[in-house]
Amino acid sequence: NRGLGFSQKTNLFDNNSTVMMPVPIIDENNGDIYVAYLRGSLANQMNVYYKKSVNGGDNWSSESSNLSPGTADDHKSLRGNLLSTERLYIVWYNDDLNDIMGNTIADIKPLSFSNAIEIRSQNYTSQVSSIIFPEGAPESTVSHPYNNIDGVGNSQIFGDVGIAKPVVTLYNSGASTLTIWYNITTFANGIISDEYYLINNKGAACNSADNIINSVIFDINTSTGSTIAAGAGNEKDLYLKINLNSLAGRSGNSTLTILGEMP
Repeated sequence: NRGLGFSQKTNLFDNNSTVMMPVPIIDENNGDIYVAYLRGSLANQMNVYYKKSVNGGDNWSSESSNLSPGTADDHKSLRGNLLSTERLYIVWYNDDLNDIMGNTIADIKPLSFSNAIEIRSQNYTSQVSSIIFPEGAPESTVSHPYNNIDGVGNSQIFGDVGIAKPVVTLYNSGASTLTIWYNITTFANGIISDEYYLINNKGAACNSADNIINSVIFDINTSTGSTIAAGAGNEKDLYLKINLNSLAGRSGNSTLTILGEMP
């Protein structure tokens, strides 16, 4: 929302005498976040590590291998190149050796996308052109959207295997397995505060709206981390819900685009 509000994410670590000096570095190709930091014994033996998030800071990887092997020191002035589409790099000053040192966090490359992932109806056949969220009271959660093919009488429903139905399904018409990405634009008129999604295997259970927990990042191509193999039988189910804001008597549109990251 362009800085109009901020939400708290998962705590990466407590900045203290054993872990300190976090430096965020962003992969501009896909929005992955890397945070490099020092860990060890202050003013004695510190080494450089990083953790990575592929979902905007909601979750973090385990700690990387040591980026400064054989040069442990009370490292100072940890710095990174912040943004890149090709290489993510971290540098630091080793005052025992009186030298500036560095290491690569990740060699990255621009992503290639396919439009082969089709948004389809609940029975995995017809392509869908719109998703409709019914009216709701201000500050309520709307979790029973429907699409233009299945209609209002066949909205998203929750239940066990054989009962649950997503708002739409995804089909890979290409020739290879793709990683599912989305781009959801901000709703017009500021009608919602949050949107969430869930990608399930074909026909899998979704017992309640509480299962839809992946927070949408608006207005940017974002990886879901889920993959979809090509062809029939490999479809995925997409569940959506929104939280309305406090404004009453308004409506607004948003555009959903599904992309496939090519290997």
